[in-house]
Amino acid sequence: MGEILGLGISHFPGFIYPDGNMSMRVKQTITSPRVREELKDPNNWPASMREEWPDNEGTRFAAKHRGQFVDGVRKARAALDEFKPDFVVVFGDDQYENFKEDIIPPFCIRISDEFQTKPFLRGRGGAPQPNVWEEPYDKLFVTKGHRQAAKYLTKQLLELKSG
Repeated sequence: MGEILGLGISHFPGFIYPDGNMSMRVKQTITSPRVREELKDPNNWPASMREEWPDNEGTRFAAKHRGQFVDGVRKARAALDEFKPDFVVVFGDDQYENFKEDIIPPFCIRISDEFQTKPFLRGRGGAPQPNVWEEPYDKLFVTKGHRQAAKYLTKQLLELKSG
């Protein structure tokens, strides 16, 4: 039986944005007509959130928040490097890139020797959004896959389901 190391990191997409844009989701939420008026008022927010928001709508706190996240990711990466895995299983909720409303399965396994992605988000109206690394929006990222491990995992999961 092999050893398993479990690691997790935030899925918060705001970390890709420059500090001035990191609070975009909060700004979208507090301008939504679906949000009750009293919840849009920072005076009604929890104390820690009010401390992060003051006169600059979170811009000053963004650098600290990103720093905390990056420190955590570096610790996770160091643990992964020390573990020296044969392969890595990545869990994510990116199924909408592969499936639409007519069928969204409970899980999906990517079986390929590599996969390519352009992960940067587009804003409203489809305009590219700047990212903190100043990478071009159309940069292609290539990640090595492990076809044999993916097939094995798929087979085992299917046998569990049918057994």
